[in-house]
Parts: sequence; structure tokens; C-alpha cells
Amino acid sequence: MAAGRRGAAGPALEGYISRYGVRAQNGAIDTVHIQDGKLSFTTIGNQKPVGICGSGIIDLLAQMRIQGWINIAGTFNPDASSRITYLPEEDQYAVIYADAGESALGEPLYFSQMDISQYLDTKAAAHTMIDCILEYAGCSGSEIARCYLSGAFAAHSNLESAITIGVFPDLPRERYVCIANASLDGARALLLDRSRLKDIRYFTETLYCVQFASIPDFIIRMQAAKFIPHTDMKRYPSVMKRLGKNE
Repeated sequence: MAAGRRGAAGPALEGYISRYGVRAQNGAIDTVHIQDGKLSFTTIGNQKPVGICGSGIIDLLAQMRIQGWINIAGTFNPDASSRITYLPEEDQYAVIYADAGESALGEPLYFSQMDISQYLDTKAAAHTMIDCILEYAGCSGSEIARCYLSGAFAAHSNLESAITIGVFPDLPRERYVCIANASLDGARALLLDRSRLKDIRYFTETLYCVQFASIPDFIIRMQAAKFIPHTDMKRYPSVMKRLGKNE
């Protein structure tokens, strides 16, 4: 049995949730790493940062969670790093991931407590959709034999980081298969082999759509998923192991 969900993950995790969120463009921070209390990053095109794209946000949150800069609720620990600062004009804490001297904008680039909250809303919705689809398919996450990830966002995101913050289930990593631009590859395959139409007809005739709005406990499930990675930590044994003393 196959189950699937689609959505524009990149836009949902970039400009919508952060003041300095950008698409995957030159100067976008695409990876983040924290070691020995020091934060480092890379940018697309090796240019000065203009903002942070979806893959960078996932890395940033995962690294902060593992290092104890944020807790399970995504709340900042101001004592964990000097990069975590209070913004009086916004009345909230934020992490400065690029200071004014590093930034192409000549001002600090930061990810705020509100940004984290909005990210968790987005992540929780996606996580709950996957949960509901699996339930309708009659299987649990541990029974997934293969999990295919498609699209540029999936292709360029760090799988370990995505699992750490609860975007994807905590499966054995070899079960994940990245197929990049699946829609374009499918269109190309059909143009080269018209017999593939029978496959398309099969899927369209056997397709069952899950109406999430009609699921009574959808919102309750979403609330449980608005944590990093989840309120039920038993779902994420590898993350629990990585958190160790910082949990």
C-alpha cells in the first residue's frame, strides 16, 4: 500500500515564518552547525548572508535543540549562549545567527521566539497530516518500508535535522529515499513512454483523499505535535539519545 501527501514545504518554512526568511537564493543560509557553543553556517553561492532558507531553518532549530539553546517547547534558554538576546522593541528573545558585520544587509539576522512559534504551527500541521494518512492506511510509522521525499526542499534539507525537530518520523535512515523533482521526472517518463498512462489511471482510480478538516481530533493531535520533536518523545528514540544531558 502507498500513502502520500504533498505541499509546498519550502515557502511554508521560509518567508511566512521569519522576518529574514528567504527562498533558496544566492546568499541564503542553507546549513547551520553549532559546536562548542559556536555557531557557524554556509550560504548558497558562498556569499554574505541575506537571510535563511528552509533547510537552514531546520538545521538552526535542530542544532539549538540538541545544544540546549531551546527546550522541547521551542522556548529559548537565555543563559545557553550569548547569541540569544532580548529584543526590547519586540518584547521577545531571539537568536542572532549572523551579526551585522557578517550580514549582507548590514544588520543582524535573527530568528525570534515568534518565528519558532510560527514554525511549530507549520510543522505540527504537516506532522499531523502524516499521522492521519498512516492511520487511514492502517499502519504505524514503524511499519513504513520506504519513505520517498520529493522536491527541492527535501533534496537539500539535512535528514537528521528534519527528524530531530519532528518534520519526519524517526525511521531507520536507510528507509528514506530522496527522489528530488518527482513531478518533473514523472512528466518526462510519461513523454518517453506512453504506456505509463496505465499507471496514472490505476492511481487516479484507486486514490482515496483524506479530508483533514473532517477529522474530529485533528486539532488535538496538532497541539501534541507543536513541540520539538513531539510531546511523545518515545516516538523519537534517536533524538532522545542525542539530547542526552540537555533534555
